[in-house]
Amino acid sequence: IDFYVIMLYSYLFPKLQLYVVKAENIEKEIKEDAKVLKKLEDEANYDYFTSCLKRDSVYKKIDSILEGIPFFCIVFIDIDGLKITNDIYGHDEGDFYIKAVAEILNSEFVGKVIGRIGGDEFLVVLEHTDIYATMKCVIRCFERVENLSKIFNKPYSTSISYGVIEVSPDNKLSRDEIIKLADEQMYNFKKLRKKNRKWKVKWVLSLKFTLLFIFYLVIINKVFNKTLLFAKK
Repeated sequence: IDFYVIMLYSYLFPKLQLYVVKAENIEKEIKEDAKVLKKLEDEANYDYFTSCLKRDSVYKKIDSILEGIPFFCIVFIDIDGLKITNDIYGHDEGDFYIKAVAEILNSEFVGKVIGRIGGDEFLVVLEHTDIYATMKCVIRCFERVENLSKIFNKPYSTSISYGVIEVSPDNKLSRDEIIKLADEQMYNFKKLRKKNRKWKVKWVLSLKFTLLFIFYLVIINKVFNKTLLFAKK
């Protein structure tokens, strides 16, 4: 019996080893295929330049949320002055500007849906988040972007404009209508800031002219007093 057991074992063991090796190779191939598939999915869904989702992927996420009982906020973000930066300082600086803003968004909105929907436009979806919590994150992003030019010693100003919309469970708007509202809010915010900047420039110029006028008055007064004193002598 021992002889037959040994013979059977010597016959089966190499075959079992062969099957184990084949199984290991198959498992390795499956893992490699999974990596390739993941890479293809990432290329299809993510913008390689900013590591943010592409527009279609963000839109699909919003559609999926709207199919249930929606409660979320959408933030529409536009990078200010990107075209001017590209035209004056070159596309390398423009690329830096885009990447720097994207990095700030990714660090502030951790775990949220962040998408690049245009060259200088981003869309953030914050599910189960109210407008107050959303605005805290948005304001931090706004302040950090404004400090970019100082931190990296850039010759151009850096800033973003934004619009925020809260979507409640009784929402009747479509995805495109919600995004349009956020876009309109962003545009209104941008216009308001431009008006404020113009008013500030006018105020500064007015102050300069006033100070200059006072300076000349002082000079004229001194000259007049000296002339008068000389005439008395």
